[in-house]
Amino acid sequence: MSQLDALNLVDQLRERLIDFGTSEAFTYDAALRKAVSRAWSRGGVDGLVGDIWVEASRASKSSGLTLRQLAEQGEFDVQLAEQLAETGAITDEIKLYLHQVESIR
Repeated sequence: MSQLDALNLVDQLRERLIDFGTSEAFTYDAALRKAVSRAWSRGGVDGLVGDIWVEASRASKSSGLTLRQLAEQGEFDVQLAEQLAETGAITDEIKLYLHQVESIR
């Protein structure tokens, strides 16, 4: 399986977007076209395409508890748990992740 070269992809995407943008917003003023292309070519938050980043994502562990169970144990507001269940936001069947229970406690 081939892997994606993310850095190359960002560069290619930036170039394609600059080409598209300058052709769609065409102007006869060459200096303006150059200025816009130069501004859009910048990396980071100032350019047309932002820098890429890598973010770690750990696997979440189930607590085995529901929000209703926490409410019954007095660790969460009963009325709020009922409201969330009625609206389908967090139903009684959904087991909370361990980090969610830890943040409530």
